[in-house]
Amino acid sequence: MRRFHVFAVGLTMFCFAWLPAPAVGQSTGWQTVATFDGSGQKNTRPFTVEVSEWRVKYESESTSGFGGTGHIFQVYMKEPGSDDPVGEIIANASNEKRVVETSYLYQSGRYYFQVNSANGQWEMKVQVPAGQ
Repeated sequence: MRRFHVFAVGLTMFCFAWLPAPAVGQSTGWQTVATFDGSGQKNTRPFTVEVSEWRVKYESESTSGFGGTGHIFQVYMKEPGSDDPVGEIIANASNEKRVVETSYLYQSGRYYFQVNSANGQWEMKVQVPAGQ
């Protein structure tokens, strides 16, 4: 019985040794640090991201009653005190019934989102790697 137990433990350790481990500094999950929702055109409150890799998960759903016709959802990231977008547009969708996407960003700082939306409800989550 003891030999079987030693064999089973050894086999288990051997099998788990082949599983890929997260890279050094790589997170295995995400935590939400800011959430925004609404409809129409809005600027969000400013938020600060102190890590160089983060993401924005966003969702927008048409309220037009005609499928996605007339639904517009655009998001720009800006720095407080500036009207110029930082980097590329975060989201740009039109005439879709539902949009669910994730954008990854690679610079820390203090930002806000300018949301241009028509005929839809939206929600956005700013997320950083868990433990950051």
